[in-house]
Amino acid sequence: MSNNPFLTEEDKYLEQGSSIAAPPPAYEDVVRPGYSDHPYGYPPNNQSFPPPSFPPPTVPNYNHNPLVSAENHQPNSANPNEKSGYRVCCVKFSSRNKACCYGWLVLITFIILGTISVANNKACSQIQLNENPEKFTFDPKLILKLDVEGSQHKVDAVNVLQNPSPDETNVNVEVFTGSSSRVTPQFEKTIQNDSFVLRVFQKVGFGVFNIPPRCMRLKINVILPQGNAGNPTFNNIQVKELNLKLIKDESDKPYQQSIGLSTVEGDIQLEEIKGNIIDIKTQEGNVGGSILSLSKELSVSTDDGNVDLNLGIAPNAMVMLQTDNGNVGLTMVESSFAYKVRTNDGNIRINDEMINGLSKNGMAGDGKSIVNIITDEGNIRLNY
Repeated sequence: MSNNPFLTEEDKYLEQGSSIAAPPPAYEDVVRPGYSDHPYGYPPNNQSFPPPSFPPPTVPNYNHNPLVSAENHQPNSANPNEKSGYRVCCVKFSSRNKACCYGWLVLITFIILGTISVANNKACSQIQLNENPEKFTFDPKLILKLDVEGSQHKVDAVNVLQNPSPDETNVNVEVFTGSSSRVTPQFEKTIQNDSFVLRVFQKVGFGVFNIPPRCMRLKINVILPQGNAGNPTFNNIQVKELNLKLIKDESDKPYQQSIGLSTVEGDIQLEEIKGNIIDIKTQEGNVGGSILSLSKELSVSTDDGNVDLNLGIAPNAMVMLQTDNGNVGLTMVESSFAYKVRTNDGNIRINDEMINGLSKNGMAGDGKSIVNIITDEGNIRLNY
């Protein structure tokens, strides 16, 4: 007789050779193993037994899906006792995993492009300028318009200075260039109405993402004639996204000619100059520096920028500083003048004293010169 403990009495009877077939036991009378005995952990005898076709509830990979493992298995919401797992991004292409995959691809793409951009900018900053500049000459009655194009360019400065030779009557422009491999700076000059237009450009393809980098470095000198104090020529210089710098004459001569400087997005710096008539305009840029002596007029206006100047003026000079959205700081150097200051929305401070109200009139010395400061939205500081 078999010693199998799971055999019923009917099984033993048939095993001994009885010719009488016993009827099969009822489903509920079958003796079932407990959790610890059965490999699938079926319920004990006093509980209902699931149908044979029902998959084992506690086996995690019963569906044999190769994309699901014990590490990325998601808990069954119907079984709160099941431990939480983790789903590996991009393993199974559900809508959630697709979004995760696309997010990683976008991030990796940005990292790669950012790395290329940083490397290219570093390479462009190390370009050396050529010693022999491109030279252009035009009549001082024309307005000079500088236009530098190309996503990868660096302009050290647009320097405005006075020609040391009194015999020179034209405006001279010197453009020092330097470029990386496969890039040749190109120049285009045209005369449009009352303007001399100088365009410096390059063909860079994808710009900052070129491999190897394609970039250009520039330094531009605008050399003005000395002019005549009795009949000065007005020299206008207009740029878009460049900074302008008006440099002190090496011989310490005043600028006899009248000078007009304007930028769209660029700062204007005045370096201890001596001038006659100076007109400065910016849309989005700051104006700063020092004017040691001004013989006639100074006009500064900004749409969105600050003004900070040290100024010395001759008797009977006129000064107008105006901003739409920006602060004005003015320090007068050994001068006598009458002043009028007004702000529509801001504070006024004169000689470190806060002024009550939005306007103030006053005088320093004999008051032969006039200084006006007006801001729409900005603070005013005047020291003398």
